[in-house]
Amino acid sequence: MKKIIILFLMFSAIVFAEWQYGMHHNEYGINWHDFTVYDNDTKSKFQVSVTTDVGNGFSSVRIYNDNIKENNNLFLYIKDNSGNIMDYSIFKKDIKNEIIGIHDANNYSRGITLTKLLVSAQSVELYNNDTEEILATFDTKGLKEILQKRLGNSYWYKYKLND
Repeated sequence: MKKIIILFLMFSAIVFAEWQYGMHHNEYGINWHDFTVYDNDTKSKFQVSVTTDVGNGFSSVRIYNDNIKENNNLFLYIKDNSGNIMDYSIFKKDIKNEIIGIHDANNYSRGITLTKLLVSAQSVELYNNDTEEILATFDTKGLKEILQKRLGNSYWYKYKLND
């Protein structure tokens, strides 16, 4: 029995990325649940943030990397559980120096749309099309499981993420 448990723990460590969970609030006191994974080689951070405090909930995706510069031509390459790769172009207005922010704003659901893609993703690469280099690679396996664990009873999880 001990061998089975040890094998299960080894397997689960391989299968799921190491997502870290935390909370923060913005200047209006709205609480955000943060789910973060890192690329230690490039000192980059990939964060999915969800609030259930406003309306039916909102989500956003932020990426932190020292090589992100305004006016870069950046893409995300998202590899899903089937091994298919999809490219996701990042709007210029989403890019600030060292940060990319994709939010639900102006009646557009870009944050939740990207979050829905990420729950079935194995990995995400941040690619600079101008320099033709990969700026960061993130292991994103297990996002759906940690979202379910932390927010599974919320309206946002039941009806917005899984609609």
